[in-house]
Amino acid sequence: MAAFIVVAVIVVLIVSAILQCTLKRALAGWLLILFPLILCGAALINLARGQQNIGLAAYQSQRCQLVFGVLLFGLSLLAAFAPRWRWLYWAAWACNLLAVGILAWLVFAWTPFG
Repeated sequence: MAAFIVVAVIVVLIVSAILQCTLKRALAGWLLILFPLILCGAALINLARGQQNIGLAAYQSQRCQLVFGVLLFGLSLLAAFAPRWRWLYWAAWACNLLAVGILAWLVFAWTPFG
């Protein structure tokens, strides 16, 4: 399931970049919001389970992930509301790409105790 989500998010980022280059900037900006929205939703679902169910370390990790997701969502939302500022779109796209790259590394390349 995680591999499918990573591949889908990579496709969404590529399609968003193509739309930005083909002068459909408003749609590209709104498409860029999907990944941070999913990231925040997943963190909120895990935080709703509570510290007793997922453990203290996982709970604290999810809180940090939620802060990062909200900041990424805010940057992407700002880029979506200002489609004429191409630099802001590309800054948000690069931050999303960095986050997806880390996620892809965790899903496909990271092996615990390996």
